[in-house]
Amino acid sequence: MKNWNFYSLLLAGLTTLSLRAASPETEVTQLLPRLSGEDIPARYDAQMELQDLASQTSNPGHEAERAAMGRLLAAKAADGTVAQPARVWLVRQLEYMGREEAVAALTRLLDDPDAELRECARRALEKNPAPSAAMALREALRQAKSAVAANGYLNALGNKRDGQAVPLVVERLQASETAVLAAQALGFIASPEAVKALWTVAGTNPQAGPALVEAANRQLADGQAQVAGALYRQIYQQHAFLPVRGAALVGLAKADPNAARPLLDAALTGAETRLQLAAVRGAVAAYGQAASAQLAPMLGRVGPTVRVQILSVLDASAEKAVLDSVRDADEAVRLAAIEALGRVCGAAGVPVLLELTQSSSRPEKQMAETALVRISGPGASDAVVAAATTGQAPVRVAAMTALAARKQATAVPALLKVAGEPDRAVKSAAFSAIGKLGSDADFAAVARLAWSRKDREGISALEAMAGRVNDKSTASKTLLGVVGATPKDLSEVLDVLSGLGSPEALEVVGRLAGDSDAGIQEEAVRALGNWNDLGAGKLLADLAVKHAANAKLQGLALQGLVRVIKSAEAAPVKARAELALAAWGMAQRDQDKKLALSALGAVPHASTAAALKPLLMEASLKIDAGMAAITLAENLVATDKRGAKDLARAIQEANISQDVGRRATRVLSR
Repeated sequence: MKNWNFYSLLLAGLTTLSLRAASPETEVTQLLPRLSGEDIPARYDAQMELQDLASQTSNPGHEAERAAMGRLLAAKAADGTVAQPARVWLVRQLEYMGREEAVAALTRLLDDPDAELRECARRALEKNPAPSAAMALREALRQAKSAVAANGYLNALGNKRDGQAVPLVVERLQASETAVLAAQALGFIASPEAVKALWTVAGTNPQAGPALVEAANRQLADGQAQVAGALYRQIYQQHAFLPVRGAALVGLAKADPNAARPLLDAALTGAETRLQLAAVRGAVAAYGQAASAQLAPMLGRVGPTVRVQILSVLDASAEKAVLDSVRDADEAVRLAAIEALGRVCGAAGVPVLLELTQSSSRPEKQMAETALVRISGPGASDAVVAAATTGQAPVRVAAMTALAARKQATAVPALLKVAGEPDRAVKSAAFSAIGKLGSDADFAAVARLAWSRKDREGISALEAMAGRVNDKSTASKTLLGVVGATPKDLSEVLDVLSGLGSPEALEVVGRLAGDSDAGIQEEAVRALGNWNDLGAGKLLADLAVKHAANAKLQGLALQGLVRVIKSAEAAPVKARAELALAAWGMAQRDQDKKLALSALGAVPHASTAAALKPLLMEASLKIDAGMAAITLAENLVATDKRGAKDLARAIQEANISQDVGRRATRVLSR
C-alpha cells in the first residue's frame, strides 16, 4: 500500500509538472471549449483556471509574462470563431490585468455585434491604465450614435478622470439623454475646465450641483484644500438648491474650518432646516472637540428635527443639556436624548434612565433599557450597583437586569445580599443576574444562600452557573457538601449536577437512578441524558437493560443514551459505535427503534454502517434507516471513503427517495 501511495504521488507530481510545462497558448486554447460548454459547473471550473493563469502572470516582477498573457487573451477575445461565453470571460481577465497590449483588441470589441462583449470591453478599457485606453474611449464617445452607448463612455471617462475628455463631455451636456451622466463625468474629472463647464449649466442641469460638490470633494481628496474650499464656498453662495448648498457647507467645514465657522453659525440660526442639519454636521468638522460647546446652546433655538441631530453629536461636556432634553415635549427629541444619555453620561444619567425604564411609553422604556447597558461615563457602574440595592422594587429590578446585560461581574457580592431579601421580585431578579454573572469564586456562596432558603430561583442560578464554572469537580464537592446526602435533597439539584458534569456528580446521579422512589429515579435518568460524556451513556445502557420490563423507564434511558451518543463527539468513535449498537439491540418499540437508528447514523464507523445496510430493505424501517444511512455516509466519507461509497450504493439500491438518492450520488462522486 505504501508503494502504491508513493507511485500515486509521483504520478500526480509528474502530471502537475507536465501541465505547468505546457505553453500559455496551449493552456488557454485547451480551456476555450470548456469556457463555453453546456456543463455549467465545468464551465465555472474552466473560468477559475483561466483566472488563475491570468493572475499568476500579474504578480510583481513578471511584467514580460503579464504582457505576453495579455496579448494572448486579447487575440483570443477578438477572434470571432471563439464562442461568445469564452470571449466574455477572456475580456473579463483583461479588465484586471490588461495594459497597452490589449487596447487595440478591446477597441475593436467596442463595435462587436454582441452587447455583452461591448460592455465588457468598455469596462476593461475603463480600468486599463494605458493612455491609449483613454484615447480609445474618447474616440468611441466622439463616434457614439446612441445615447446608451454615449452614457457608457461618459461614465468610463469620468471614472478614469480623463481631463482630455472634457471638451467631448461638454458636447453631451446639451442633449437631455446624456446631460445627467455628462455632468456626473465632469464632476468626477474635477479639473478647472470641468468645473467651469458645470457652472454654465448649474441652473438648468439637475446633476450639475451634485457634480460641482463631487468635484470639490475630489479636489479635497487630492490634497487641494484651498482650491476645494473656494469651490465649496462658491457653491454655497451661488447655488439655489438647498441640499447642494448643505453638502457644500459640510465640505467647506472640512476644507477650510476658519472660513466655514461664520457660515455655520449663520445657518444654525437661520430658518432653513436643511441647512441647519448640514451645519450640525459641518460644526463637528470645523470645531472638533469644541463642537459640543458650540451646539449645545442651540438646542433651545432650533426645531425638533435639528435638536435630534444636535443630540446625536454631543459629547460628555454637554451632559447637562442632554439631561434637560429628556423632558422635551417632542418624542423624537426625548428618544434622541435617552440614546445620548447612554453614550455620553456618567453617574448622573443612571437614575434618569432607571426612572424611564418604568415609562408607559414603550419606545422610551426600551431606549432607556438599552442606554443603561451602554452607559459608561464616570461613576456609572457604581451608580447602577447602588440602584440595585436600595429604592423601589421595580427600579431595583431594572438595575439588576441592566447589571446582567452589562456583564458587570463585580456586582455579584452586592447581588448576593439583595437575593436574601423577602421581596419576591427583587430576589428573583437578583438570582437571575447572579446566574448570568457568577463565577467559580461565587459558587459556594450562591449554593449556601440558595439551599438555605430552598429558593427555586437560587437553584436556577446555580444551574446557569454550572456550565460556566471552570473547576467543576470543586464546585460539585461544594454543592454536595451544602446539600447533604439524602436522595430527596439531592434530587432538588439534579439539573445543577448534570450541568456540572463532573465524575463526582455522575456518581451521585447514577446512584439516584437506582433509588427506590420512582419519581427520583425518573428524574435522575433524565439528568443522565443531559451529560456529554460516555460515562453517563454506559450507565444509561445498563439502566435500559435493567428496566427492560418497564417501558417508560427504558424509553427514558434509551432517549438519554441516544442524546449522549450524539453529543459526546469528543469521545472515541469506536466506543460511541458500541453504545449505538447496544441501543439498537435494546430497542423494541417503533419509537425507540427510530431513536436508535438516528444514533447509528450519527457515529461514523464501519460497524454502524454494517448494521444499517440490511435495515434499508426492511419495509417498516426503510425511510428512517435511509435517512440515518445517508447522514452516516456523508459523515463517513472524510475518514472511510470506500465504506461511505459502499453504503451510498446500498442506499441507491434501496430507492429511498429522490432527495436521499441525490445525496448518495454526491457521496459517490467525492
